[in-house]
Amino acid sequence: MLIYAKSQGKQTLKEHTDQCLAKYNELKLCYPDSLTERDWKILRWAILFHDFGKIDAHFQNKIRKVIGEEVLPVTGNEYPHNYLSPAFLDFDFFYNTVGFRNKEMGMLVKIIFYHHAREEISGFYIEGLQDYIKSTLSKRWELVKAKYGNQLPAGVSSTLNTEFTIFLGFNDDRWLKDSLQERYMKMKGMLNRIDYCASAGLKEIEENPYDQDGKLLSEKTESYIEKQGFQLYPVQSYLQQHSGENVIVQAGTGSGKTEGALLWLNGRKGFYTLPLKASINAIYKRINQSIGYTSAAVLHSDAASVYLEWAKSEGKNEEQALEKYQTAKLFATPFTVCTVDQLFRFVYKANGTEIAAATLACSNLVIDEIQMYSPELIASILYALHLISDMGGHFCIMTATFPKVLLYLMRKRKIPCPDPQKLPNFHSNVPYRHRIKLLFGKEFPLEQICKQAQHRRVLILVNRVTRAQEIQGKLEEIGVEANILHSRYLRKDRRILEAAIQHFAPNDIHQGHGSGIWISTQVVEASLDLDFDVMYTEMCTADSLLQRMGRVYRHRLYDLGKEPNVYILVNRDIGNYPHNIIDPELYQYTLNAIQEYDGCLLYESNTHDDKSDLMDLVYDPIKNSKILKSKYCKSIREKYCKFINERMYEKTNNEVKFRDIDSITVIPKNIYEQLQENGVMKQLQMQLRNPERIKRLKAREKIWDYTITVPNMGLDIEKSKMLFYDHSQIYLYNGDYKFDPKTGKGAGLINKYKSKKDQDNFNCIW
Repeated sequence: MLIYAKSQGKQTLKEHTDQCLAKYNELKLCYPDSLTERDWKILRWAILFHDFGKIDAHFQNKIRKVIGEEVLPVTGNEYPHNYLSPAFLDFDFFYNTVGFRNKEMGMLVKIIFYHHAREEISGFYIEGLQDYIKSTLSKRWELVKAKYGNQLPAGVSSTLNTEFTIFLGFNDDRWLKDSLQERYMKMKGMLNRIDYCASAGLKEIEENPYDQDGKLLSEKTESYIEKQGFQLYPVQSYLQQHSGENVIVQAGTGSGKTEGALLWLNGRKGFYTLPLKASINAIYKRINQSIGYTSAAVLHSDAASVYLEWAKSEGKNEEQALEKYQTAKLFATPFTVCTVDQLFRFVYKANGTEIAAATLACSNLVIDEIQMYSPELIASILYALHLISDMGGHFCIMTATFPKVLLYLMRKRKIPCPDPQKLPNFHSNVPYRHRIKLLFGKEFPLEQICKQAQHRRVLILVNRVTRAQEIQGKLEEIGVEANILHSRYLRKDRRILEAAIQHFAPNDIHQGHGSGIWISTQVVEASLDLDFDVMYTEMCTADSLLQRMGRVYRHRLYDLGKEPNVYILVNRDIGNYPHNIIDPELYQYTLNAIQEYDGCLLYESNTHDDKSDLMDLVYDPIKNSKILKSKYCKSIREKYCKFINERMYEKTNNEVKFRDIDSITVIPKNIYEQLQENGVMKQLQMQLRNPERIKRLKAREKIWDYTITVPNMGLDIEKSKMLFYDHSQIYLYNGDYKFDPKTGKGAGLINKYKSKKDQDNFNCIW
């Protein structure tokens, strides 16, 4: 009578537990000081008992059916195995022999009981569970003891108990204390990580940080800088010297901050976060190919396609791509470039999110471009930094435009961070790049733009997709062709456009002559490494405005005499309350500040920086006391307080809504019909039923290439039925889509509304 834990390889419960213990020993060897000896002991006992509930006949039958063995007789309702596992704990042994107190016993029970996120627990459910343990599981336990009695580990109770249920709640006010939550998160997250890595068959729970040539990422970064013929820039030296500390660095374009962050890691396990997938892919490619560190990983919602592309370009097979993707998802790689969404869900304290918290407690975190996040996301990042710092992790925040009010809020919340007076500011050796000019009115001067575009690369940046499409249409009416890029293209077509715009305006001192017009939304603010000659932009907040300037004369010294290369249209196209694209208060603070620089050539150096001064006029509480009473600041405070007061497991993982944007994924009707007509739909449906996981993954990735994420309001979307496969969260959009992949031309998604009222509401916002 074998007790199975996994159907794959007919793995027994003992084999799986032994594999978990091996991973436990690996983790303890890597991070001996991340837990106290007492907590390491709790974690070890949790590993020993976490799957004991699989002894239950219901669970065994699931595996027996898969592997073709005779099923066992069963009675009663089925309960998840993790809910049954604590019943096997001998409480007297743990109190008297191990020396656990009530708090530690409760911690052990919770870690085991909740190690999988299951259905909601209620009083009625608990009563049924207790009855099942007493009446049914106890009989099964007698049979198992008769067979394996002399092989059972210490601490196993001869008689199953139900007293463990008194430890299941988190309602005691002590559980609002950070110290208790953090202690639990670390142990629970480590158990999950150990369990998942063992189940996935990973050779190592922590991959070797030394690359194939035996060098660390920090060492290869320093070698890369030397090979370029450069010495360390000031920001790189600073970050290297402050490795192992929490740091905040202001560093402009061309200052070398990315390499500086890699030096700051100093070979330790690291995560590098960015707001946008395109910029994540670019950094990953740079580290993997230019710096040559092949052990780096990438992690975001489209990461699977990145690994499949990697396998294709490197001559690897698809199984290797899948293995690399799986390793990244389990946080086993020494360095990962990712979105904050992949890491910070644990701030909501939902079951199943602790694995990231436990990993970050033993890691170093880089947050790039923090100012680009919404106030709600900033609150989640700050609360995560609070927890991570308490648990032993370190962070590096770096950006060209740091809102100093965030430093004020961090210090108020006692998040370990630098003194405001010692906040370093680094720049490149190009002191002048931008001369700005304010334009007052509703429209851009299209005739002037067209004239400049005859011999220069011109970028028009707007705040809304519909506005970008409208300007492209107006230019077409006067016979001028302009390319367009925004967020409402199919995923596969957006890749084409991103490659095209980078080819048109590369950040390369040898880019040569070029002319023409590109129109875009804020998708190019930080995601693409571009260098245009002239930019026309709608007014926005100071941080976004400075990011947009970074797309023009990126590393070039200004050489236009008195002629501006940045034109700012003050037209207040910011949407309507309560769905403003741009915060009205921040908009006004920025407008007040920017008028002081109208017509000016902006100076950037380590001794004086006009751009930092502009940011401070908006975000520094000393220079703009109104910022502390603004909606922006209030939103961060309120969300942060919600995190503090949230109890463990009040939310389920499915209820966690990390971004406040209400969006929905769709496929345009004309694209869907094309897939049906040309046989692609039938082919994809066959692939989705393929028993090979890699085939199913490739099919899903291809399906997502035909989708677009849009605001979930106003547009004509059929929400009653999901397309392609169960739980796809992809819906049919009844409007059209225009794009020709051969020419790279087309406006993208064409808006179709449910009603005139929906049209008015949508156009006021988006």
